[in-house]
Amino acid sequence: MKRELRSVTLKASPLPPVAPAQLSSHRRSTWRLGPLLLLYAGGFLLLELVLFRSARFSSHRRLVEVPEDSQPFALSPPDLEDAEFAKIQVPHWMTDKDSDVPVQEREHLSWLHAACTAKKQAIIPWQHGGQEKQPEAMVLERGDPRVIEQLKQCPDVDIYLPDGIRGLGYCEDAVAFTKFLHSRLLPLWALEDHFFDPETNRSVMYYELCPLTPMLFFNHYWDSRPDRSEWPRSKPVYIMPNIEMRELTAQEYWSVDAVICRTLACDQRVKAWYAQEGNPRDVKVFYTRFTSSDSATHAIEMLGEENVRRKDFAKVRFTHTAGSSLYKGTEQVLDCWLSHPNFPPLDLYVHDSLYGGKFQATYDDAILEASNVNLIRKRMDAVGFGQILAESSFFLCPSTQEGYGHYIDQARASGGVIITTDAHPMNELISSKEMGVLVKTERESHPDMLLGGAYQGTHGLRSVDGLVAKFSAQDLCDSVDYVLKHTSPAKREAMAEKARRQYHEDTKFFAQRMIQLRLFAREMRNSWVPPEEDIAVGDPERINLLRVES
Repeated sequence: MKRELRSVTLKASPLPPVAPAQLSSHRRSTWRLGPLLLLYAGGFLLLELVLFRSARFSSHRRLVEVPEDSQPFALSPPDLEDAEFAKIQVPHWMTDKDSDVPVQEREHLSWLHAACTAKKQAIIPWQHGGQEKQPEAMVLERGDPRVIEQLKQCPDVDIYLPDGIRGLGYCEDAVAFTKFLHSRLLPLWALEDHFFDPETNRSVMYYELCPLTPMLFFNHYWDSRPDRSEWPRSKPVYIMPNIEMRELTAQEYWSVDAVICRTLACDQRVKAWYAQEGNPRDVKVFYTRFTSSDSATHAIEMLGEENVRRKDFAKVRFTHTAGSSLYKGTEQVLDCWLSHPNFPPLDLYVHDSLYGGKFQATYDDAILEASNVNLIRKRMDAVGFGQILAESSFFLCPSTQEGYGHYIDQARASGGVIITTDAHPMNELISSKEMGVLVKTERESHPDMLLGGAYQGTHGLRSVDGLVAKFSAQDLCDSVDYVLKHTSPAKREAMAEKARRQYHEDTKFFAQRMIQLRLFAREMRNSWVPPEEDIAVGDPERINLLRVES
């Protein structure tokens, strides 16, 4: 069954036919109007130049516009409500606009995340941590005789996650794709080792078992896999970029078959870049939104609801979690709070190594004297971190840059009031004043960011604003003042609820996009068939999607 893949291809509408008599008259009038038209065109171009320069240096542009280019680089995914797909069965929650993502689905993400961070050298299938105990759910270490059978079960898209990046952040990224693509996490050895296949009585590599299965890589962590001699020429390469990071270059974007963008900033900039620099490989750009594990709900499930303090929007107390990141705006948070002793209490969580290396010499004495700053210098386990999210009502998340923003997303899932910066992609997660508070922000360009507007190398995206948020401690204090002086407990709770609802909507959007990505992957290998029953993602309640007449 062959399906047509639609692309974003903007072309001018054809002109209506002109009768011969009208044509000669039209030509005479055109000659008379020629000088006027030239004068008009010159003035229009001058105006466009002025507007272009103004837009280029404006700090208020939120998103770059996708150019009207005929290059078909943007994938228009299959519609889940298309009649052609009426027989596809998906969970009811995935298309129900009013319901939350079920707790068991969110818990599945948490258990996958726990396995990812604990088993850094293991193959982790998507079934692991689900409600149903299945033989396929086994986490497999190197040397396990069952590895060969697992590798033979080629999913629609495979996921490469080496042990060096199996930390909190990339595991959040990886397990979301693993769960909703019905895929598996593959370590380096799974791609390098030879395995004895008793069916053929010979030694084989992974590439021989899944030669057509696309491989999803995260950012620049490819370990040169596609460049090796054993990599099949017909095996597609997918990439999920963090566009604020410095490592990706034009060569990587020209070497892939699909780019998976979790944010609009990524989606529009990557499309604009291909339009600007060329797309000889016919790369498709796929906008998905994204999700994170719900750490707050996981803590409640583990500790019991009676052991977790309820949120209180009348009693203001802020939480800021820097972890080990330099990009969370912690310096501005400290400068703001230490200059405002009248501000409510602040719980500041930062890893000891980061605090000692970055903040201790400058802030230690002032923090010890401050009565409204509670410094916690330790690492927390998943349940402890989740309890903080579950009990906190007010979150300071003024990141200077993010790939997605899992901490902001987890604060949304917990139902808290969030203050973050007005820059990409933070202002996509908190997209309105009804959902949270945005700090006044300038957007700076960095010379090492290919898509940041001021790349010092070749092939950088031009005429876009920067990806680095610049703001002062006073800008942050003004946002805190707004919460304190201009919001009631009821308004704060409504704001938090809207943010929480958006977390669920984004998760459902992402889950649907992963079904569409699976269909796209099948179409690309010219063997598309209706998805099997496992498309239901573990939900026992299933519906047939039918076109609804408006």
